[in-house]
Amino acid sequence: MTTSNSKPVCSRLITFLGKSRYEVTSYRNPNDTQQVFETKYVAEALTEFLVPAEVVVLATEDAWKIHGESFSTAIRSHTATTLRRVVFPMGNSQSGLWAQFDLLKNELRLPAVERTRSIALDITLGFRSAPFFCAGVLSFSQLVDEFAPDVSIYYGAFEAKQGNVTDIWDITSFSQLITWSSSIMLLLKTGRADGLAEATDAIGRSLAKQWNLGDRKGPATNLRQLGEALGRFGGDLETVRTGSLLIGDQNSVSSVTALLNAIATVNSSADAIPPLVDVLDRIRCVIEPLNTQDRLSRPKGIQALKSLANLYWQMGRFAEAASTMREAYITQFATSAADCPGQTNFSKEDRESAELEWFKSDEHFAQEIAHVRNDIEHAGYNAQPMSPERIKSKIRDLIERLTAFERLLPSHDA
Repeated sequence: MTTSNSKPVCSRLITFLGKSRYEVTSYRNPNDTQQVFETKYVAEALTEFLVPAEVVVLATEDAWKIHGESFSTAIRSHTATTLRRVVFPMGNSQSGLWAQFDLLKNELRLPAVERTRSIALDITLGFRSAPFFCAGVLSFSQLVDEFAPDVSIYYGAFEAKQGNVTDIWDITSFSQLITWSSSIMLLLKTGRADGLAEATDAIGRSLAKQWNLGDRKGPATNLRQLGEALGRFGGDLETVRTGSLLIGDQNSVSSVTALLNAIATVNSSADAIPPLVDVLDRIRCVIEPLNTQDRLSRPKGIQALKSLANLYWQMGRFAEAASTMREAYITQFATSAADCPGQTNFSKEDRESAELEWFKSDEHFAQEIAHVRNDIEHAGYNAQPMSPERIKSKIRDLIERLTAFERLLPSHDA
């Protein structure tokens, strides 16, 4: 039996053992289809291919009595790897199932000095519920743990072997898609986009790897552009960079337009992944109302500002909703030098003039808006702050009352 001298791919390989009779087969390296390794334990083949520093096997007492000795001999023949056995309880009770959950959760955590390394998870053997069970624990860890490591997931498809060669499927991208989708939903519900660009790029690399290893024609889906567009859109949304978000500047289109373009590119790809398309369609439906090719002071621009205020309101970001709503009312009176935040020709003086004109047009209404905005912006520091329910309903009402109208432009702004 040979051992690999290649550089370790991961810090830890986590695997399971059951009580079944395992047959010898030639497992194919999921990262190099030209390499095979003959063994009856897929974990040994992965040890040869990935060279983990440690193999952790989760096995019940009964499974270990049957396979413990031969499994230990197989793994320990790979001198670069140590073996550690974790006693896995039977899952025939709720307490047993939660004990299983806790054990696997702990093994998916690396010591602080190894947080930059990765984990490989082999879900081939053990209980038939292992794939579903592992997916649940992994999703929990990825969402909850502050320093969740990168986890690659493998399955030895013995039932689908050809001759005596068994492929090991790399199904990491499916798990990444779940985590990524959760991050997308967080963006759409809260406006938070931390790490989303990196996560999107990671999925793209994983899908490209599977595409290149498979016998497929044409280019794989390139998600780098999408990751960059999501990162830019999320940053603008979080920090209320209205100009960059809705109209862009002299050197680039708006982040809304850039994201819509990236979504269209991915959806038209020859390798469009159905779940990916579903999520991207959800994003498209949310941000399309923000897309405007017109000046913000024109009806389509005002409608985009109204949609943005509504989006902030739906996210529960009421301070941003109030500020966006108020600026939208002022923008109705803005010249071309006052409706272009972030652009070089933006004039602070013109903006102040637009605000004054708006205030004079309906002083009572302007004060009503200012009262709500100031109450929330100043954190309720007054004798009679508005209740949360009143704040929410009042902002919503003021957004709904915002209506774009055609007006006669000043002669210098026609």
